[in-house]
Amino acid sequence: MTTLSSSLNHFLPRSRLLSTTTTATATSRSISISRAKSKLRSEHDPDKALAVYSSVVAHLQSPVASRYALDLTVRRLAKSHRYFDIESLVESQKSDPKITQEPFLLTLILTYGRAGMLDQAIQNFQQLDSLGTSRSAVSSRSVRIDG
Repeated sequence: MTTLSSSLNHFLPRSRLLSTTTTATATSRSISISRAKSKLRSEHDPDKALAVYSSVVAHLQSPVASRYALDLTVRRLAKSHRYFDIESLVESQKSDPKITQEPFLLTLILTYGRAGMLDQAIQNFQQLDSLGTSRSAVSSRSVRIDG
């Protein structure tokens, strides 16, 4: 009996490797936010970082969920001095219906700040009203510059 169970234990792991019942749910076009964050932490090529971020941003429900992934992507772009790509990425987010939610727009403002693009951060802050987002103490602190 012990010979049979040890024989099965030896065979079982190998058989699972050959199993066709598991399918990959994450395609190259859509991956989970946690997988994207993991990839972005280790990816230093700005083009690949953009591709990873693009694969996850389309199906996110919460602006907070993508904040860290956006931050990682922008850091990669900023290190490569690709400010035009940062601006294109952030500005493309403005067409999202969530733009009227303060946390979403503040994420965009803070993103510009992290990239050292203070003029764009201030410009976005000044657009709060025209984008349908109300100003609050939180949004005012997002563009505070210590002198």
